[in-house]
Amino acid sequence: MKLANIVNLEYKYFKQPILTDINLKINQGDKILLIGPNGAGKSTLLRVMSGMHMASNFKEFKILNKYSPHDQFDGLSYLGNRWVRNISFMGPSPYMADIKAGEMSKKLQKEYKKRRDKLVKVLEIDLNWKMHEISDGQRKRVQIMLSLLKPFKFVLIDEFLSELDIVVRDKFFKYLIDECKLRKGAF
Repeated sequence: MKLANIVNLEYKYFKQPILTDINLKINQGDKILLIGPNGAGKSTLLRVMSGMHMASNFKEFKILNKYSPHDQFDGLSYLGNRWVRNISFMGPSPYMADIKAGEMSKKLQKEYKKRRDKLVKVLEIDLNWKMHEISDGQRKRVQIMLSLLKPFKFVLIDEFLSELDIVVRDKFFKYLIDECKLRKGAF
């Protein structure tokens, strides 16, 4: 079964072509790795696929049987550097608050408690961590947990795991493989 089918996609940013003649098919069980130099459009393609950037020029654009994908919609999950704000005179700054990991998105954590507990174990998260007191890698783990609380079928990962240590990264990929087998998904 196809999870994604894109034919002749073009994407421009301020009239500057970023993506041209993009064609791809992703089937359940696929594990795809995009490689290329900085500025080649890899992140832009993932953002278009997730619905963060809207493309209007394509022959076919279908993600999870929808023509208008949205982040965390119907089994689509995008893991990217969304918890960073860009302050003009300071540059990127991570979002931090005096809140415990277990209190963030509290309703979702309660609704998907079994999934949350499994992700807590896989990602080695302490739900008592205060977001303003933890490292970037720990903050990233919490972000991953929150992003994957809802069951997913298709995960787009944009240079997201570099801050995770090798042990957690290995456990996380095993988790993704198992979840994708269970849900007939891909990443």
